[in-house]
Order: sequence, then C-alpha cells, then structure tokens
Amino acid sequence: MPWSVKQQQRLAFEEKLFGLYMPTCVFYNKTGATYVEGVVRTSGNNEYRGRVCLSPHYPDEKPNLYVVTPHTLWMFGNHGTINALGTSHAFHVYNNGQDGCVKICHTIDWDPSMTCVKVFQKLHLWLEAYESHLRTGRSINECLAQKDYLQA
Repeated sequence: MPWSVKQQQRLAFEEKLFGLYMPTCVFYNKTGATYVEGVVRTSGNNEYRGRVCLSPHYPDEKPNLYVVTPHTLWMFGNHGTINALGTSHAFHVYNNGQDGCVKICHTIDWDPSMTCVKVFQKLHLWLEAYESHLRTGRSINECLAQKDYLQA
C-alpha cells in the first residue's frame, strides 16, 4: 500500500532526523514496506544491526523493532538463546519476527508524536542491557531497572 501524502511528509521528516542524529541509518523501500536499518555500537565496542519496520498505518501504529545481526542472541553462560524465549517481559521481547530475528518491545504506550530515532535509541539501551545480561546473568528488565548497562 503506497504512503499517503501526510505519511510521505512524515517519512521525509524522519529521514532528516536520522541524517542529523543517526547518519548511519538508512531508509529502504520508501514507497511501500518501509524500514530503517542501521548499526548500533555498544559501549563494549560490539556492533549490532537493528531494523525498524513501519506498518502501513505508521505513525498511528507503533513500528516493529528487530535485532537483525547477529541473528542469534545467546543468553548468559550460553544457556539458550533470546530467540527461543518467545514473548518475555523479563527480556523485553515479543515472539520473533518472520525470519527468526529477535523482536524488541520498545514501548507500551506508542504515540504518533514519537519518532523512529527514539525507537533506535531504545534499541541502543536494550543492547547495552543485553550486554550487561551477558556479564551478570540478570534479566534485561533487571539491568534496565538497575541501570546495570551503565557499568563497565
């Protein structure tokens, strides 16, 4: 379904925001199944590729957020994968995306005034908490609540 004029204006605005704040992110398929993809580097100097997929009802409907690479996200001590969890409040994830990528819960109360830049910022926080989980064994929810991801 092609974007309305209002949605096209919104996408142009969002693209400018990404150019200013996250220039490594790129918009793909701007006329239909649009998504934004980019690399996030954590404080642990690890790189992840994230993807924000926009629904045909964007911005009224919240976008989906995925960790694209690495595809498999191991849990503390290599005891399973986050991919295998399904929906989990403790890890802030939903059932995986179509291709098995981890789908992140980035907000409960989406509002059309929020932007995809904010969604990517949430991805960065989630990834920092994920790396804290790998070091400590705490759930991502615990790491976010205790701000463990701020500790080296």
